[in-house]
Amino acid sequence: VDGWTSEQFHAKVDTRGAALVYAVTEDGCEVGAYNPKGWASMGNARPSPAAFLYAFRGDGAERPTKLRSASHIGCNSCSSDAPSRGIELGVEALCVPLRISEDRGPGSERRAFSKLGVYYEGAGALWGGTQVTALAELKVFAGVYAPGEDYPYAGAVMDMTSG
Repeated sequence: VDGWTSEQFHAKVDTRGAALVYAVTEDGCEVGAYNPKGWASMGNARPSPAAFLYAFRGDGAERPTKLRSASHIGCNSCSSDAPSRGIELGVEALCVPLRISEDRGPGSERRAFSKLGVYYEGAGALWGGTQVTALAELKVFAGVYAPGEDYPYAGAVMDMTSG
């Protein structure tokens, strides 16, 4: 609805607190993440041990498989909160750059990358198979607050180890 660009992404989610990412690959895999500190386009990392990834593994279970942080050094939930970058959780655990790749052209803004085991538990990609896929759908649910209402992590995150 809002487009596949990092600018549109940040315009919709920045400073809205915690966020839930939901994506469907072109192969039909449902994956996502919980980012308890959300995004703010401050250019810094926004780590939290409360962050997690999830995937519906196709085993008939109604609940998704939850993948927690494997790193206790930084507990990377959002590894880069730069306004020119899209979704980056755990450096490489779930990355959706939301920009057109010069070598791949139009449609490449829907590409997603995943490599588990470094910052989040698991092996391979979040969706299984190869580490690169294309997304058919991407939704991000962020907080809705009244004007002037106080909520956690609306701006810069100074404590790099807080939850």
